[in-house]
Amino acid sequence: MNPTHHNFIELLNGMDQLKWTAYSSHDIKRFSKNEIEKITGKYKTTVGQGAFGKVYAGTLEDRSMVAVKVFDHNNSKMRECFAKEIIVHSQINHRNVTRLIGYCLEENALMMVTEYMPGGNLNDILHRDVRPISLDTRLRIAMECAEALGYIHSHMYTPVIHGDIKPANILLNHKLNAKISDFGISRLVNTDNTLYTMYVMGSIGYMDPLFVRTGHLTPKSDVYSFGVVLLEIFTRKKVKTDNNGLSLVDSFILSHSKGYRRVRKMFDAEISDGGNTKILEGIAKLIGECLGMKIHKRPEMKIVAERLQVLRRAHHQGQERVGLFSWGRKNKLDFSAERIKGLLESRGQVIGQGILGKTYKVTLDSGTVLAMKRMKGDFQLPEEDNNEWLLAYDYMPMGSLAALLHGDKSYAGARLDWEQRVGIALNVAHGVAAIHSAGPAVCHGNIKSSNILLTSDCDVRLSEHGLHTLSCISLSSVSGYHAPEVTVISSDVTKKSDTYSFGILLLELLTGKSPEHMLLKEGVDLPHGVQSVPRKEWTTKVLDAELHKQQKSAVVEMQKLLHLATVCCARTAIKRPTIFEVVQQMERIRSAPAEPSIPVKETERKLEQDPDVAANEAYDAQNKVSSSQESAGTIFSCQSTMAVPFVMGRGTFGTTWKITTEREGTMLTKLIEGMDFSKAAFDHNGQKALMYSYMPMGSLSAHLHGNGAHGRLKLDWEQRTTIALTVAHGLAAIHSAGPRACHGNIKSSNILLTSDYEARLSEHGIYTLFNMSSFVDATRVSGYLDPEVVASTRVTRAADVYSFGILLIELLTAREPADDALCAKGLDLSRWAHSIAREDWMEKVFDAELVRQQGAPEQGMEQLLHLAMDCCDLRPTIYEVVSRIEQVRASESRA
Repeated sequence: MNPTHHNFIELLNGMDQLKWTAYSSHDIKRFSKNEIEKITGKYKTTVGQGAFGKVYAGTLEDRSMVAVKVFDHNNSKMRECFAKEIIVHSQINHRNVTRLIGYCLEENALMMVTEYMPGGNLNDILHRDVRPISLDTRLRIAMECAEALGYIHSHMYTPVIHGDIKPANILLNHKLNAKISDFGISRLVNTDNTLYTMYVMGSIGYMDPLFVRTGHLTPKSDVYSFGVVLLEIFTRKKVKTDNNGLSLVDSFILSHSKGYRRVRKMFDAEISDGGNTKILEGIAKLIGECLGMKIHKRPEMKIVAERLQVLRRAHHQGQERVGLFSWGRKNKLDFSAERIKGLLESRGQVIGQGILGKTYKVTLDSGTVLAMKRMKGDFQLPEEDNNEWLLAYDYMPMGSLAALLHGDKSYAGARLDWEQRVGIALNVAHGVAAIHSAGPAVCHGNIKSSNILLTSDCDVRLSEHGLHTLSCISLSSVSGYHAPEVTVISSDVTKKSDTYSFGILLLELLTGKSPEHMLLKEGVDLPHGVQSVPRKEWTTKVLDAELHKQQKSAVVEMQKLLHLATVCCARTAIKRPTIFEVVQQMERIRSAPAEPSIPVKETERKLEQDPDVAANEAYDAQNKVSSSQESAGTIFSCQSTMAVPFVMGRGTFGTTWKITTEREGTMLTKLIEGMDFSKAAFDHNGQKALMYSYMPMGSLSAHLHGNGAHGRLKLDWEQRTTIALTVAHGLAAIHSAGPRACHGNIKSSNILLTSDYEARLSEHGIYTLFNMSSFVDATRVSGYLDPEVVASTRVTRAADVYSFGILLIELLTAREPADDALCAKGLDLSRWAHSIAREDWMEKVFDAELVRQQGAPEQGMEQLLHLAMDCCDLRPTIYEVVSRIEQVRASESRA
């Protein structure tokens, strides 16, 4: 090792680096100066130039193209900056970050070798190229950059702040896929994600003004810079000051303060046609949030990435459903204002009056019947006509839920029996869940019985979803339904405030009482009115008397739904479940075996014994085990009634046997060995076991990777998606059992398969039997365990979602999480997938056997891989995961 390189390594070790090596997880190579001259053809082709020096194109021995960054200066300060850039860049392994290949460090040479991007940089494409760029391409470039920044901010062991986000540092390949480059002034940050520096560095026009003013650098500084880049991408204008003395950012902020109609004039004419209005409106809103001067209100980059994904997905589907009321109607009506007014005056029949205006029934010339809401007031809509607005919906002849529950009693309440009411509640929950799945900030905002419209079959249609984004009227003025945090001062609605409103609606269905009437006439809100009654008296004093008369056998189910409704109406938002959890819990309550008709007193006694409905067991009935010590003893003693046991496999916690007894039939029995137990399992003479129903198809691991007796077995696309969905459903059932319920050991060897390739989860909750340190030590090498569990020795639901993400990548790629080749490079499955460019996924990521099969859709495979990486990075709830898998399968069936 020459002295210069030795000093370099010393410099690296002196920078709070716990571990770094030139031969790291990315196979970073040290080149000599002569090798660099050969690679670049003696610096023949210049492809870029900056303050540091020049960039040259080169070719390695394997004929792959590289970019060689040559630093002009070689003083101690430059060597320190060079070392820092190597340190930071070497830590990052993401498909949308340029890959560091190596470096050269000699007496008169400082050079860095990275992958070559033939498409140039984004700045040149935007401002020096006359070719048009589609809206989809711009959304994809923005999304890819956001995903990379979200990764370095939130998903690295030591987070990184880039510090110089601008179009010139975003490189493109020949398909215009984007990668972030140039980590020359980037910083590794400690756990509080904030640095203070006296030396403010960055690019004029892109630097966060708050960083310039205070010297405090945080990931939100990158968010500001990215907001400027977004503005450039969608306006195709330069950041520099215009003739009026305003920069592009200043012009945007001024226009944004006056409403979207001003902002839309700034967007590039190539993409600002009428069909893109709402997509661009969503972009404008996102840019405004990124550029905000209240740093705590700027979104995190992972949220920015998610919102861009939603916008791009909406653009693909041709449905503008991001925070809007109109996303459900594919063929919108296009009438002039005068034409609609004429229809209302000549044919309109008033069928309702609300705080926002009147609703009319209108019959068109074609015979189509519509419901039209005529609204007056201050609405933030893109078109304007005398400050009057109209919404058109399909006409629902059954009217609203409010009319049926509280209208003329001669035909109202009696027409809604128990099955209809609970069906309406479940359908509303599903509808709200569909809205929530559209994006991180998407919610309904005005759930109430008058906005629940019914078909003749009592199917539900939600109206006025997203209207809160357009109206300046405070939602708190709509009494009885809105969460305590939605006030006149702060009328921002959230997904959790939707949950509260749904809880009120569920109470309304069960009690038959109007929330508005309770509040205005009795002075209490509906949840308080219910909770003020002792639970044992709910049947006689809370439930609608009509329901109790109609369906006495369903009283226990009614009581459980009442309890769920009160949980939804928790005064503190954080204590409310997500709507996905609500759906899951309602379906569990509905699918529970019908209980025999029993006296009210007996029902009250049972409820007092089991006050926490959410804590009911959620384990799959097909994985039931015998809990008797007698059965356990019989198995351990291997009495004559038992056939010769057969070893099925050996794993982390012991040996699994296939055993047949006269009494129990064929089952799997895992004998636990050599672990420090904190609780007792089945125990007979010191031996401990877990017992399951025998699954003759074996485990998912055996199918994907073989098991010694035979090689891997063929799994087609339909079978793999069925397995993924049923595993997700099983996890959702476990998570719905209580606030701390989780599986804890998701891996392919614990996924057992039925003959229909449906999954059965084994070993759920086994971690509760062990000392956690022992459990983590035993499972950390498997490749499935969330790094946060290793750090905290706590199993969580988010950790289950991480493990599911790894399992889903395993299903799609057929690579083992503990793959020797990946482990040698310090990579797990998620980081490996992140490191490969999207255009190479079909060739380099997906299981070749799956790619060759007919009927395996490329789009569906990519969507599930995106979901898997989101599970490892963003950790959505398992209920959201279920919803996204179901959407992928539904889109395939429609195709």
